[in-house]
Amino acid sequence: MTQKDHLEDFKFRTPVEIRFIDLDAFRHVNNAIYLTYCEVARTKYWQEVIKWDWNLMGIIIASATIDYIKPLTLKDQLLIYVRTSKVGNKSFELAYILTSESQKGITIHAKAKTTCVCIDYNTNKTSLIPSDYKKTMEIETTGNVNKSS
Repeated sequence: MTQKDHLEDFKFRTPVEIRFIDLDAFRHVNNAIYLTYCEVARTKYWQEVIKWDWNLMGIIIASATIDYIKPLTLKDQLLIYVRTSKVGNKSFELAYILTSESQKGITIHAKAKTTCVCIDYNTNKTSLIPSDYKKTMEIETTGNVNKSS
């Protein structure tokens, strides 16, 4: 992944609960669940930072990649950092860092990226990113600090 991985470059972070049902037979979070965690964090990011109006414009995920670094377990207190890492005309990329914190410090468990595409659900066609959202996302790519948690 080519995204920045410095936590100080992320303006937004949010806790996400790890549930018992998320664990696999080895008692760590199943790798597929990481996408759900990114979805939860992404939705909070869109609501709290971008102020996305779902009646105005929809979003579909065109691609998702995850680099797994260290397994998550039920005892970990998951904190996900999210930022817009790239903005185009109809699409944008979000970067994620999935972390936990203990007395030993911050542990990075995974890094992820999603490519998101704006879609007009009325026409079922891709659409330009609304200018207000695009402006906010472009500001987000600069890395000013404003934490959610």
